[in-house]
Amino acid sequence: MKQTFGKLVELPGGESTGGMHVMETANLIWGLIFSSIGMGYFIYGRKQSNLVARYCGIALILYPYLVTNTLAIVGIGIALMLAPRFIEF
Repeated sequence: MKQTFGKLVELPGGESTGGMHVMETANLIWGLIFSSIGMGYFIYGRKQSNLVARYCGIALILYPYLVTNTLAIVGIGIALMLAPRFIEF
């Protein structure tokens, strides 16, 4: 059985995850995309001394590890990518 969004789901072959979290492929791909963009934001923010871009880069790198919902990963990633455009510090 696998717990997904509060529901128990049985894995193929009746296997159990033993309570461990299994990441979906979409989450891994979106996490890789946003983490790569975050690395670019961090490097840009460091070279240009732009704190907003630097901290958004760090957030883009780290948040995919904390969020499990695919739509939330995409939504938060887009919001963090747009933040330096609208926020000046």
